[in-house]
Amino acid sequence: MIFAHTFDLVMDGRKSQTRRIPKIKEQHIVTESRSYVEIPGERIVYQVGKSYAVQPGRGKNSIARILLTNIKSEIVSAISDADVIAEGFESRDAFIQTWCAIHGRKSNLSQTVWVLEFILETTVSVQNSHAVPFLLDSSDKENANRNVNEVWSLPNDKGCQPKAGLSEAILSHLAEVAIL
Repeated sequence: MIFAHTFDLVMDGRKSQTRRIPKIKEQHIVTESRSYVEIPGERIVYQVGKSYAVQPGRGKNSIARILLTNIKSEIVSAISDADVIAEGFESRDAFIQTWCAIHGRKSNLSQTVWVLEFILETTVSVQNSHAVPFLLDSSDKENANRNVNEVWSLPNDKGCQPKAGLSEAILSHLAEVAIL
């Protein structure tokens, strides 16, 4: 996902929500076990539980990942005070001003948009240029290095290895991203 205007807010952990203008034919589907936005017969665009690349601009390399935790729809101007904070802004006016700057003539404040809620996953470069995502326990950037050190042993002849005693959830996540 491209965050050209709010990239720093994502990376600082201040942004945990983004609004996206629906494209033609996109539909939000909710079942007992899944929530996703799709273009019927073509592809799933957004899906809760899926990890997405964070790009600082179109054509730029991804340097982080987010995990989508919820999808809903609402009118842009109906943004709540709590959602303004989740978007990374201090005030509704600052959010609306940025929205209008980003979308220009398309910035219809009465338009229904997708509201995508997420948590930041960050990438850590390890031996052989593998990128290892791990969930931050908080938005505190100082915790990032501590979290890396809690998960990974120093490289040896086998490369970085998960430390002994990690929870099954962390080991399962690492296996899912093909690191183990």
